[in-house]
Amino acid sequence: MLGLFLDLFYLQPVLTMAPRDVVRLREMLESIYPEGTRRRTDSYNLLFRIGYVLSRQDGSLPMGQLATLLDLPLSSVTRLVDWLEEGGFAQRQSDPTDGRVIRVALTACGAELSRAITGFLAERTVQILQEFSAEETQILTLLLEKYLRVAGRVLS
Repeated sequence: MLGLFLDLFYLQPVLTMAPRDVVRLREMLESIYPEGTRRRTDSYNLLFRIGYVLSRQDGSLPMGQLATLLDLPLSSVTRLVDWLEEGGFAQRQSDPTDGRVIRVALTACGAELSRAITGFLAERTVQILQEFSAEETQILTLLLEKYLRVAGRVLS
């Protein structure tokens, strides 16, 4: 069983970035970048993680809470937010109730990029699951949901 999970972790970059899809994704992402910003395509995974966390919020998150949700040190999140701001994907905001707290929100461009990456990953998942029967897909879904519930409880 451990071998299967290690194989899944090993496959993660392959599943999300097969060579023929890298060009397509880069072209799609390039079209989303705001005019005049520096284009960097080396941190899609981190951008996806931050975009995923922020897109599930109704607004912005304090930097400390974002660091906790990403399970990263605050200094790393600060550098990532710097990169996201430079690209026009996120913005820092002052907290209206506590001036010492900095909040982070996706810009419209960042939300669009997050949706694009999520859509790309969804396409890849559908492509893979086409090889599964409806029953196998249902069983896999139930088992993965259980795995995530148990892992969340055990590892927290």
